[in-house]
Amino acid sequence: MIGCLIAVVSVFIMLGFGQKSRFNDFGEDEYEYEIFDDGWKQIYEDGTVADLESFPTRVDTEDGRITIYNKLPIGIKEGSWIAITGYTAIVRIYIGEELRALYSLRPGESGYGSRTSPSAHVFAKLYVNDGGKIVRIEVESESMFKGWLGEVLIGSQGGIWGYYAYNTMSASMITLVLGSVSIITIIISSYFVFATKRPSTVLYLALGILCICIWRLGSTPTSNTFMQYETADLKGLFECACQILVFAPVPFLLFADCLHSGRYKFIYRITIGICIVYAVVASILHYCNIAYFAGTLRFTFAMILSALMLVLIVSIVDLVSRRTKDYKAVSIGLIIFMAIMVCELIRLYSDIKAVSSLVYVLGMLVLLVSAVAEAVLGMVKTHSQKIIAEAAGERKTEFLSLMSHRIRTPVNTISGMAELIERETENNDIKSYAGSIRNAVRMLMSLINDMLDVEKSEKEKIDLEIREYNLAPLLVDCVTLLVSRARQDGLEFVTNVSPELPSVLYGDPVRMMQIITNILTNAVKYTSRGTVTFIADKEYVNGVFYLRITVRDTGIGIKPEDIGEIFSSYNRVDEKENRHIEGTGLGLSITKKLVDAMEGDIKVESEYGKGSEFTITIPQKVINEEPIGGLEEAIRKYTQKNVSYKELFQAPEARVLVVDDNRMNIEVFIGLLKETRIQIDTAGGGDEAYEKARTNKYDVIFMDHMMPEPDGIQTLHLLKNNYMAMSYSTPVVALTANATPSAEKMYLSEGFAAYMSKPVDSRKLENLLLKLLPKEKINRIT
Repeated sequence: MIGCLIAVVSVFIMLGFGQKSRFNDFGEDEYEYEIFDDGWKQIYEDGTVADLESFPTRVDTEDGRITIYNKLPIGIKEGSWIAITGYTAIVRIYIGEELRALYSLRPGESGYGSRTSPSAHVFAKLYVNDGGKIVRIEVESESMFKGWLGEVLIGSQGGIWGYYAYNTMSASMITLVLGSVSIITIIISSYFVFATKRPSTVLYLALGILCICIWRLGSTPTSNTFMQYETADLKGLFECACQILVFAPVPFLLFADCLHSGRYKFIYRITIGICIVYAVVASILHYCNIAYFAGTLRFTFAMILSALMLVLIVSIVDLVSRRTKDYKAVSIGLIIFMAIMVCELIRLYSDIKAVSSLVYVLGMLVLLVSAVAEAVLGMVKTHSQKIIAEAAGERKTEFLSLMSHRIRTPVNTISGMAELIERETENNDIKSYAGSIRNAVRMLMSLINDMLDVEKSEKEKIDLEIREYNLAPLLVDCVTLLVSRARQDGLEFVTNVSPELPSVLYGDPVRMMQIITNILTNAVKYTSRGTVTFIADKEYVNGVFYLRITVRDTGIGIKPEDIGEIFSSYNRVDEKENRHIEGTGLGLSITKKLVDAMEGDIKVESEYGKGSEFTITIPQKVINEEPIGGLEEAIRKYTQKNVSYKELFQAPEARVLVVDDNRMNIEVFIGLLKETRIQIDTAGGGDEAYEKARTNKYDVIFMDHMMPEPDGIQTLHLLKNNYMAMSYSTPVVALTANATPSAEKMYLSEGFAAYMSKPVDSRKLENLLLKLLPKEKINRIT
């Protein structure tokens, strides 16, 4: 509809505004005309004469020059004209010996194709006393259309124009509409290509059709009739149309390549290369005045014909091979259109009427509409699938989040009570049992965290929290998490940390620790006897510091054919042999995604049955070059058997409020902080917590989230909206079992001062309190 409107408006503008028409005398009978095709004779170069039977016609000529003559009828009316169609030809019309019309828009004085002009209907004015005179018409051309003669008409200008419009204007109008639709399609498709970063078959097709439309509007006689104004540059228009035409095969080939899903990419790319080379050569020859576009038209059409035949053959092969399931309608339309185009191009060499044929224009319109319809249906289908997938993903995320919360609540009690038992008992066996419980809890939480991490990584880009961090404590923590388990399994755990590593780096310490821990966990799990070796050193590449972590084991190893699959989610290689080993197959997948997010690299070397070696290199910025020194003694002290708990500080004057609707969680919290001698008040819900915070001054408040209304967030907002509350300015920590990847960011955005997930790590809890409690109330334990 928009295309039709543009076409109609364009025609009215051309006909009615802005320019003075070359023809404005319609005569007394403004719509009268007659076909003047009887009695014409052709004069050959040797002076012989032959009759011409009918028009339009094509006559034999060696040099492209044709001379025909006839006697004008008696009784020429005032305001009459004689007209003939010149196909890329120079046309001269003589009445008697007087030159009445000269149509010559030669591209140059010399060079192949210089004796041509854009196709047009050429008019010569007749007068009453011209009746019975000899009319001689000379046509000169060097193009593929040489020897072509259009119909000769006599009548009023309005009548002749009406005849041309009736016979050929339909194709031109449809071409104008089709070109307008193509432009709109190109604009819309370009937006989708930019938004989706994916190629569009519709975009390539619309570009190809637009090229053909511009050629047709700039080269056919009837189209040029509407542009014959004194200020119109038909020569430039024709040159522009030819320039576009030489590149026309390229978008059609790209369209076919995209439609065929790259199955014939090699063939198409070679053909595209040949077409581009031809187009460049033809353009250079034209602008160097050696061979003009009009002279090389036959080669241009041969190139287009070859490209279309290739697409036709490949499309038929695809259809016969039943590879067109997803674009069957477009494929059939493409085959029909290409077949029509091939036939029309072949016909163009011999049949003058093919120039104004409506068939291939309608074929292009049908093909474009079918391609657009297919693309729209595809987008609707894709969007529907995306909505369904997103809904399923949201349900999956909600389920995982809910299960994480439900599991963490009792696990917090189990872990906390086990730590309290480990602290308070003097029996080494009981300490060992409690330690085993805590190790099992860590493994369970690791599995839950892996599931939540991989869910986030599949939905969105991994967020990194870049900051300064001390390398030595991070490495100690990573090693100590696994060394006790390795020794329980009878493995030797060897560490080799370079003392020359810089002490302070700039990066994401949490993700770095997760990467190292995942690789160490994997090595310990898949090693039943022998050694696990942890190596940390450095390297510089082009002046950039890289932290290099190597983990080597003497475990079961990986088969060569399985190495490429170890980083896939939920994939466990050699499942039958390793089904006794706990795990979900997520650790290495998450590790790979984290390493990629940090612009690092991970390599694997393995020999099945003998062991594996993982090497990770990650770029980090060095903040402090001071070496970390030896870590072996620190690791040995940290991991010695039956290590006893010692609080970091005591704060008997500090007051803390802990809010949780689960009484056992509160008991664990109180037990973990018992040695710090902090004064701890408790609340079982949001209303009680708000009332206590309003009437008492606390140094820190720990708030659970998922409680009966008001929940933790609502309670926080109530407190922060009451400027008169005693604990209005008190930092509130979200202490919750909600441990989804985006939880911390969400809680901080709601106004919480910090975030801590359950099960509670006592050491992290004490370190957090050291940051939040007033310094004057803290007595550090040395």
